[in-house]
Order: sequence, then structure tokens, then C-alpha cells
Amino acid sequence: MKSVFLVVALSVSFGLFAQELPDQRITGLFKQGIPADAVLTYYENGVLKSLYYPYKKKYRHNGKRLNYGLYIAYDRNGNYIMYADDRIGYKQKSEANGDMISYMTYNRKKSLLIGYVDYFPGNIKKTVITNRNRYDYDENERLRRHWVRNSIRYDKTIGSMAASFYFEEYDVSGNIARSGRFYTPLHEYDTLLHISTGFPSTLESVPVHDFKEIVYPQLNLKDVFKWDYANNKTQVTRLERQGDGWIEIRKESFPRQAGNNLNK
Repeated sequence: MKSVFLVVALSVSFGLFAQELPDQRITGLFKQGIPADAVLTYYENGVLKSLYYPYKKKYRHNGKRLNYGLYIAYDRNGNYIMYADDRIGYKQKSEANGDMISYMTYNRKKSLLIGYVDYFPGNIKKTVITNRNRYDYDENERLRRHWVRNSIRYDKTIGSMAASFYFEEYDVSGNIARSGRFYTPLHEYDTLLHISTGFPSTLESVPVHDFKEIVYPQLNLKDVFKWDYANNKTQVTRLERQGDGWIEIRKESFPRQAGNNLNK
């Protein structure tokens, strides 16, 4: 089977294999480049690397009809490290020792996330996403950030689009250290399943020009963000609460850039 058929077949189904061709051996039945039965891939040492099985049921993605599928992956020593099954809408990633890395539940027909959890080493919860809420914890299992997505992330007729967010960050005592609002098209995307988590991967990945406001209640400070069209920069005004009002104490400008250093 020519590699071009393999690339088309597996990228259409799960989108993982093209860059890994030099390191593996593949067996499977294909019809016009599309897997018609189980596809097995092996490491160069002969250990099974993955199994993909296409179910007959199909769903739509970007105008294409794709098969529901079952995907299981192993490391070079034969330890199970990933399982994804479209029929039940479940994906799990694990360490070789059995510790959880993450799991996801999803609606395959709508390609929408239902829930997502990832872990620190030792099965300690790190991130939990449910519908429009995301909770980030530290390694001592204390809640350190709560995000709320206030607008729709995905619309069937429009596709992926920007969403507005509100977040609160907490100190180790559980008090609000800062809160803020931003509006961004960024979102973490699972290329295996063609499903978005609906949230940016980290707050630090959100560009400065996407923020609207950040409030520091313990310091009585607030930053207001405004795009300066004339200079193609983001203008950040630092305000301090004095009495019942806010007084401007500083103003800075930042060029358009990826990510931010707003923790500094």
C-alpha cells in the first residue's frame, strides 16, 4: 500500500500518523485509501504501537462523513497508554505505570466536549472542564483558578469562533488574588478527535490585546485594556481605588504579540 493512501486514510480518520511513517510498520485493509477494517501499527522493534478499528456509523466533520472509530495506543514496551472509543464518547491517556494523564467524555455526533480532567503525577487532579466552567488546581489540590466561558464557543453553522471569558485566581488561603475578563478565539483542540475543550490551554497563552480588564482586589488596583488603532498597540491603564472611585496612576503600551507576561 502506497504511503500516500496511508496518510489520507489515517489523517481522515484520526489525524495522527503522517509524521510517524519512518518509525513504524502498518498492516490493514484499505479501500480507496480509507481503512475498511482494523489497522495495526508496530514500532521498529516489532511491538504493537496502535490499533485503529473503524465502525460503520459515521459523523460529519468539515463537510466530510467520517467513521466512528476505536483507537488504542501502546508505548515501546507494550504498555497501554491511550484509549479512545467514539461509540461511548470516551478518551483516556495513561502513564505506563497506570497513572492517569487525562480523560475526556464527548458527543461524537456533535463533536462537542462533555467533560475533561487531567492530572498531576500520582492521580492528583490538575484541571477539570465541565460545559462552560474550568477549574485549575495546584498539586496540593487547592483551587487556584476558576474560568467561566460566557458566550458560545461553537456554532454549527458558523464553526469555531471567539468567546468571552471571566476568570478568578485564588491565593493559597482561597481569597481572590485577581479576576478579569477577556475575549479570544484561542482554544485547546484535540486533533485526534476533532474536538475543542472550549478554553485556551493556559491564561498566559492569551495575547494582551484580547484582555478587557484585570482587577487585583487585595491591592486595590485595576488594569483596563484598550486597543490603540493609531499605533497598533494595546494600551493598558493602571488604576488605583481611592475612596469610592478609581484614579489613574500609570499607562503603558504593548505591541501585538502571542501570549502575555501579566503575572509580572
